Amino acid sequence: MSIKLTEELLQLEAHVGQNKGQVITEGALVLPANKPGIAEIVKVIAKPRAEMIQVEEDCVVAEGLLQVTLIYLKSPDEDGLSGYESVTWERVLPFSHLFEIPGVQPGMKAEVEFELQEPTLDISGDGRSVQAEWLVDGFAKVTNRYSAWVVTNALSTASRRLDVDVETVKVQEVLGWAEGRFEVGETVAVANRGPAIDQVFYAEAQPVVRSARCREEEVAVTGSVTLEILYRPEGEETVRLLKWEDALRFEQVLDLAGAKPGSQPIVDVRVTDLYTRPVVGGTGLEVQVHLALEVKVVHSRSINLVESIAADREGPAIACRREEIRLEQHIGRANRYVDSKFTIEVPESKPPVNRIISFQGRAKVADVTMEGSRITVTGFVDVEMLYEGHVDLDAPPVYFAQWGNAAAFETLLEIPGAESGMDVQVDVEVAELIPDLINRETCEVHGQVNIEAQVVEVIEREVVAEAVEVKTTKGRPPSYVCVRVQPEDTLWKIAARYGSTVELLLNYNPGLGDVEQEGFLPIGMRLFIPRQTQPQDSLEEAN
Repeated sequence: MSIKLTEELLQLEAHVGQNKGQVITEGALVLPANKPGIAEIVKVIAKPRAEMIQVEEDCVVAEGLLQVTLIYLKSPDEDGLSGYESVTWERVLPFSHLFEIPGVQPGMKAEVEFELQEPTLDISGDGRSVQAEWLVDGFAKVTNRYSAWVVTNALSTASRRLDVDVETVKVQEVLGWAEGRFEVGETVAVANRGPAIDQVFYAEAQPVVRSARCREEEVAVTGSVTLEILYRPEGEETVRLLKWEDALRFEQVLDLAGAKPGSQPIVDVRVTDLYTRPVVGGTGLEVQVHLALEVKVVHSRSINLVESIAADREGPAIACRREEIRLEQHIGRANRYVDSKFTIEVPESKPPVNRIISFQGRAKVADVTMEGSRITVTGFVDVEMLYEGHVDLDAPPVYFAQWGNAAAFETLLEIPGAESGMDVQVDVEVAELIPDLINRETCEVHGQVNIEAQVVEVIEREVVAEAVEVKTTKGRPPSYVCVRVQPEDTLWKIAARYGSTVELLLNYNPGLGDVEQEGFLPIGMRLFIPRQTQPQDSLEEAN
């Protein structure tokens, strides 16, 4: 009897570790010579950018810069007239952080995200610079992409019955990765959206993936870009908001070895650069968006892990070599939209509201608890508002206010098969915020938060890597035998089949040293195999 093992090659991705940290970045933001001085800051918009991410042994090093836009009330001119201006510093206030993550190694994939806390801003006496300080929150996650052969079944070629002990697990195979960069451009019209554009203070583009389909060896991605600007309208000394939903559309096809119809693409698209310029007369806006696209194709399925093999009572003994394997079993995911209704009051230090210019919010997780398959997520929503104040004609019209933890949310998600102690990852985002002014000091907000949870179980098992029938002889066995290497033979199989050990094979066959380093055995190679002195029934434990 001989043993035929069914093996499968899995392409996997495993979570290695994560960590978070904080770092302070500070410095002077100096106005360009062609910009008027700053009398008062209306709104600051800052975004961190990771410039370098390097995975080293047991740590991840990340370096970044800030992009800072300042919308401000400019210093009065010689005639005592003022107005609004903006300035953007593209790459300023560098920062770096080292995330300690035991077990990570060079070559692994690291993802780093940065978020900014509220800044400290001090305008210089001459209004030509701002001393700025931000607390930067950082989060790093490392994954390892690797291949693993696993034995999924065992059969006897002699039609004898085998007792095969298996465990079925659900894994997510990673079939391939691809990335690309592209540009989209368009001239969008103001039309009936508002007054003509005099000057753009700030522009933001938000890409959305509409569809992603796997085809043979490629992935097709379609989507759109929503554009939003804060600008000064012609003939008015104020700030207004313009928004174009799905202003620009895109379709990209990436070559991706391993993609096939029916597999699942996971797509990430982000803006790397954005350029805008009003057309003559301010009736439209020229837009150029540079985007980066990353696609990972996965396939979820159940596989069997063979943990032991034994023959029936009449069959010969079977020796098994086991290896420890570590897999992530994907239990499932769930999401829910949670409605939120809350009220905010204008701070006493701010004037009443005449008109809301823009209203934004950010959701954050406060706590995640897991009891069996039930996952409870709680969190808060921070909101901010740019508005025209109800003020005297000689007072500045535009103001900014923000409310931390303006609303709380809580929801219960259920994922069948999840158990306490498994790894759970939760993502939250504000799906919708609609402000409604009750009066000039009070605003009622109708919001919706999207909450998504994914549960993964990390399992470690000893599974069968090789199996072989142990040769039996009648009478007293010889002290050694001489054999020739056959196809699919390994040193372990040969040693186990004849009741020897790999160490003895290497000692009695000096030429095997070089062969072992090369990683394969030449077919037909002649080997002397000494038997070990211990009984055959302890072969499995010994090997």
